[in-house]
Amino acid sequence: MAKLLGHHTERPCVILRLLGPSERALMLLDGAELRRGLRADRRQKMLRGLLGKLLRRERLGLALAVADLHLVRNVRGDLRAEAERLVLGEESVPLLGELRIVGEVVSLPVLDRVVVRLWQRPDVVVHASSVPSFIAEWSYRSPCRTQTTHLRHARCTARLVQFGLWLASEEHDPLKLVDMAERAEAAGLAYVHISDHFHPWIDRQGQSPFVWSVIGGIAARTSRIRVGTGVTCPILRIHPAIVAHAAATSAVMLEGRFFLGVGTGENLNEHVVGRGWPPLEVRREMLEEAIDLMRLLFRGAERTFRGRFFTAEDARLYTLPKEAPPIYVAASGPQSAELAAGSGDGLISTSPDRELVGRYERAGGKGKPKFIELRLCWGPDPKAGRRLVHEIWPTSGLGGQLAQELRRPADFEAAVEPLKETDTASDVPVGRDPEPYLKAIRECVDAGFDHVALHQVGPDQRGFLEFWQRELRPAVERSRASRAR
Repeated sequence: MAKLLGHHTERPCVILRLLGPSERALMLLDGAELRRGLRADRRQKMLRGLLGKLLRRERLGLALAVADLHLVRNVRGDLRAEAERLVLGEESVPLLGELRIVGEVVSLPVLDRVVVRLWQRPDVVVHASSVPSFIAEWSYRSPCRTQTTHLRHARCTARLVQFGLWLASEEHDPLKLVDMAERAEAAGLAYVHISDHFHPWIDRQGQSPFVWSVIGGIAARTSRIRVGTGVTCPILRIHPAIVAHAAATSAVMLEGRFFLGVGTGENLNEHVVGRGWPPLEVRREMLEEAIDLMRLLFRGAERTFRGRFFTAEDARLYTLPKEAPPIYVAASGPQSAELAAGSGDGLISTSPDRELVGRYERAGGKGKPKFIELRLCWGPDPKAGRRLVHEIWPTSGLGGQLAQELRRPADFEAAVEPLKETDTASDVPVGRDPEPYLKAIRECVDAGFDHVALHQVGPDQRGFLEFWQRELRPAVERSRASRAR
């Protein structure tokens, strides 16, 4: 501790990196602020109990002990500044669940400082729909209201929505994917989601690089943007112990910016190793067990695991990140939503389905991040855009479980042959006008999603990112402001 509190200029960064993201969020406050800011209402007893529980946590206790010391050379100020950089600056953004912890124990002006700083982030859009009730009620009843509370309340009750770029491995070669991630970071987007396939859906798409090699390239060319798979199947083609190894290494290379998206997979990709294709119910059970095995390995040390489907003997991951990467689970139906809520740290979907989100939240996913892919095709000619979507992504017109069951790209091509452009591209935003894109984004957010990955179909990724910076993002912010009023 003496070394940490010495004169070395890196001491705040060292201390803050000992803490988890929730603790770093709370390091924006010092001990006195936590104690003064407690709400004086009928729930005070409960809140004091929550605060006591927080203070008993070993790492948070260290943080608050450091913050309460009378330190020379303004170490406490340095710590607060470093906390703001880590939590609100370039490296990470606290999720709503972390803000919930802060919001339940502190007064309005303190949360203002957190949320207003988030408001200023270029990669965060604060959306005014689906107001979190705990902040709305607490803000209204705060004893610290001032003449600017109305503006603050509008900001505090807004919903944090992050936008990312979907990297379609089926469409682009590995060098193009790395370039897209670099451009997405420069455009101020918060994350990229990259698909993990062995085959493309159809030959027309033309690519399918190994996702883990691409992630290594992205790690070398970016410094802020988060990166995650969308999604990896850890149950057949690749053993979950190997997926855990790859994910841990990716998290180290990306310095904590990696998240692992997982799902039950498609026969298209998984049958290639000759292990068959189990029914969906079995694949869900396999995925749940695979997640348990990966989380065990993320804890370090030598581990042996013997489950119904998977075995790992004397396995140890020596290259581990400081914090295990979050695991987000893909779902398209009620049973998968319940699996995602119980086993995952967040939800991934491709459809703005309110019922799916509701099922997920009722099963325990409330407060966890919810990701969605939004397919679109920006370009000067709407007709050409719809035609391109139909040519490259006709599989979006397939219903039911067919997309999970077909084995080869040739089988998909036969299945989509009868489909017309109206079946595959009629709902996809196209053209130059921001309004269709805004409408689609609102539909995603109103359904309950707080992470929207924009999937620009076709080769013109640079043009779309310029459109995002120049027109679409300002339009999203104007829409947000008008709905807040």
